Amino acid sequence: MGSNRVKWEHDKLVFVKRVADMKGKGAFVQTVEQLSPPAEAWRRFWARIDALGVWQWKSDYSNPKRDLPDEGSWALTLRWGARHLKSKGYNAVPDGYSEFRAAVYKLKEDAQRHERK
Repeated sequence: MGSNRVKWEHDKLVFVKRVADMKGKGAFVQTVEQLSPPAEAWRRFWARIDALGVWQWKSDYSNPKRDLPDEGSWALTLRWGARHLKSKGYNAVPDGYSEFRAAVYKLKEDAQRHERK
């Protein structure tokens, strides 16, 4: 149980991870990591977003009646230049969703590597 959130805030890529504290009384443990990806990492990320067709995702991919275990919900607000997208889902995702998540975590890795230099 928990959630991950990624946002761009004050010129930093901010990763917020909340995990249920199974020892506590319904509490969550939250970690926040602020990173500054280098320009080349951003170029690769936006190129991947274009290649995956993320800008063409529908606004809603919800499927509450699906006969599978609860896969959870997700939401995405994405802006780059004149482009913008709002998309969300519950128990369903668009084609390329896993690859999109991988691109986000690759951006995070690149920023971490850049900051260790």
